[in-house]
Amino acid sequence: MQLLALCAAILLQTAGPQTELRSASVSIVDEAGAPLRGLGIDDVALLENGVARSLRSFEPDERPLHLAILVDSSQPVSSAYRQQVVPALTGFLAGLPQGTLYTIWTLGDRPRKIIENSDERARAGVALQRVFPQGGNTLLDGLMDASKELEIPEGDRGAIVIVTGDGVGFSNYERREVAKRVGAGDATVHAVIFEGAVDTPGVGVTTSRVDYDYVIDELTRRTGGRSERVLTPMALGHALSAILSELTGRYRLTYETVADLDERQLALEVAHPGAKVRLVAPERR
Repeated sequence: MQLLALCAAILLQTAGPQTELRSASVSIVDEAGAPLRGLGIDDVALLENGVARSLRSFEPDERPLHLAILVDSSQPVSSAYRQQVVPALTGFLAGLPQGTLYTIWTLGDRPRKIIENSDERARAGVALQRVFPQGGNTLLDGLMDASKELEIPEGDRGAIVIVTGDGVGFSNYERREVAKRVGAGDATVHAVIFEGAVDTPGVGVTTSRVDYDYVIDELTRRTGGRSERVLTPMALGHALSAILSELTGRYRLTYETVADLDERQLALEVAHPGAKVRLVAPERR
């Protein structure tokens, strides 16, 4: 028995580090920002903390998409809402993969759900046009509500897309609390902030551009999402097209790694000139 115990101890000491499989999602677009399709496992190489990892699989991410869209419908954006915001959003929805389920929240005065878990694209334009911009921007409250209610079945993927001005706003939550608590499984957070919102005189302010920037920067960085700031609402369509490319140009990879690493910094090299890569944090398989 003593000999067996000694042999076991020697084997444990000489065995290599324990390995495990992890998965990650990655968006890959070309130099023009269009989804880069047709890539295979031989076209990419993965580094983790600077060390090459063996890829087990690399394929288009065709998992069903569950989407929460948060749109600023506050008084400060009233002049741009119907002419620029609504058309940009309906164009974005038209380009989503078939079968995508989306929920739309408006943020004027208080968060309101105007469409829930629908795959009918035509409904969005009608519902958004019926909204009357009013009150202050309740983006932070809307993020808390939408994140809590965004249900992503196991094996699917999700995203939160924010379209907001930078005018006056109100919130029941402090910005650091929102940045820490918002998140829903495999959901990435993407955002477009447009300038040019007109502040409403005499309206008290509890949130400002600084708060929006802080929360959005934290959420997009943590989830691997994309953040855009545009100078005018007329640029919303282009900015949302870039986010659409991120969502439709997704791949899913599985790789072999060392267990129990304190930090995991991934870098994907793509054998295509001008390719732009955005990785989501790895998950244990």
